Amino acid sequence: MSTFGSLNIAYTGLVAARRGLDVTGANIVNAGSETYTRQRVTATALDPLARTGLLPTGTALPQGVDAETIVRLSDSLRDARVGDANGALGTATRQAQALGALEALVAEPGDDGLGAALDAFWTGWQDVANQPGEAAPVSVLLSRAQAVVDRLGGMRTGAEAEWSDARSALEGVVRTANTDAASLADLNERIRTGSAAGANVGTLLDERDRLAGQLAGLIGGTVRHREDGMVDVVVDGDAIVMGTTARALSVSGAAALDAAAGSPVALEWSHRPGIPLSMSRGEAAGLLSALAPTGALASFATALDAVASDLAAAVNTAHAAGATPDGSTGLAFFAVAAGAPPARGLSILATGVDQVATGAVGAGAADGSVADAISQLGSAPGGPDGAWSTLVADLGAQSRSALDRLERTTATAVMAVDAQRSQAGVSLDEENIALIGYQQSYQAAARVLTTIDEMLDVLINRTGVVGR
Repeated sequence: MSTFGSLNIAYTGLVAARRGLDVTGANIVNAGSETYTRQRVTATALDPLARTGLLPTGTALPQGVDAETIVRLSDSLRDARVGDANGALGTATRQAQALGALEALVAEPGDDGLGAALDAFWTGWQDVANQPGEAAPVSVLLSRAQAVVDRLGGMRTGAEAEWSDARSALEGVVRTANTDAASLADLNERIRTGSAAGANVGTLLDERDRLAGQLAGLIGGTVRHREDGMVDVVVDGDAIVMGTTARALSVSGAAALDAAAGSPVALEWSHRPGIPLSMSRGEAAGLLSALAPTGALASFATALDAVASDLAAAVNTAHAAGATPDGSTGLAFFAVAAGAPPARGLSILATGVDQVATGAVGAGAADGSVADAISQLGSAPGGPDGAWSTLVADLGAQSRSALDRLERTTATAVMAVDAQRSQAGVSLDEENIALIGYQQSYQAAARVLTTIDEMLDVLINRTGVVGR
């Protein structure tokens, strides 16, 4: 091997060690980043020079080391598991949030719940039955009846507000997804250009994976890797990101809860309106399920309207069959406004003792049998109290199931991320060992260069000088 061949080997070793130190230093600096994927320098021997001449002999020695390739220690399968787990977690989170909001609205069991208001209402009728024709118990009854009306109306209005909030959240999710898709398409272009130029695009790849994982959590997108370093993200069989092209999603359907049955909320492609997407994962899927005509929010509102309708019908039927202390008959106690949901349109017609039926027709002003019968409606089979208890029990069961599902999907997501980070995350102990190894390699290559330099100095400057 020539002297200059040895110099080249030492020089390329020095460059390789320096590159290894740079990459290892970058790993250590980013050790605390959750999105950084550690990198390694891949060193390969340079091909030996071709042997020339009529009779080439001897062993062809390599010409040094090539350390131009930097690889990311990622695992596409583990990355895909993280994306799937994020999608499932997004769905479970949004569903649990919707049911949790309804549970807070119901406030059962508690003094502020409808159950307590109904109990007080029925007790008020019993007090009226015990003192027919007296103004004081009737005043208390009307006050308690108003509390029931206010509670039903408040919950119905609250359910509508939760539905509107969920729809606004869906629009926010779609806006974020569209922004991320556009950013990912731009990253794909930069990654392709940088890779073709031989640049280190590790940081771009980390940002690409972060955006792809975020899209998976938002809309349940499936990531497909391409050979040129770009990725496609597919939703319901169509790509929201295809190479350097991004497509936009939009929200369609009703803007209010009461119109959701006739015009369900849906997601569709902006360039292909009228064709809804079918989603099973992601925050968007969880919100769509909550906003559906048969979803948690609409079902709660429907059940609440049924409770209000049953309450008004049961009380009005018994009340109309009785007589007030002054002999008036056929009077309704409650009214439901036309064109309004029963829970929100419920109101009280009676305003005083002369409009509250207490006894049977012809039984006299001292009879309280009708008021007593009304007071028993709360405990009657199939009565308003039973319907309300069933609604609360069903809501509690759904919420508990949603929380259990959220707990499971959270654990799965944490395990998936832990598995991913065990492969891609930075270990300071491992990086310190690599740092020491590259330092020693650098020192060794530098020592070879120094030795060759000293040898050349002797050969060039001292040859023929000895003995003079």
